[in-house]
Amino acid sequence: MSDKGKKERAALLFEVRRILVAKTEVATNDRIRLRDAVCEFVFAEQRKGTSLSRMTQVIREILKRAEEDAVASQPETTLVPTEDLARQLVQWCVQVHRAGGTIVPMGPGPLS
Repeated sequence: MSDKGKKERAALLFEVRRILVAKTEVATNDRIRLRDAVCEFVFAEQRKGTSLSRMTQVIREILKRAEEDAVASQPETTLVPTEDLARQLVQWCVQVHRAGGTIVPMGPGPLS
């Protein structure tokens, strides 16, 4: 590979890395905000006496509507159902419910 080719490759790799770092930061912050919102939802529902099964059902319904809204707003985009996200949201509900209203630190997992 020529010096020019090496420089172009290095510049492309730098740009890819820069974008990945920025997007990863945004995604992490979004996950934290989402988890915090789920925690607040569970806290509020616990105070009302809502069952855990009902809470998880509502969270799944919210996700389904959000996916439908996303498809409707961008019909040319194919949205892959986010079963991993649904599982993570339910897991957060269960963790917060079992913790009795304390914020649960994010643990390992695809979205945590």
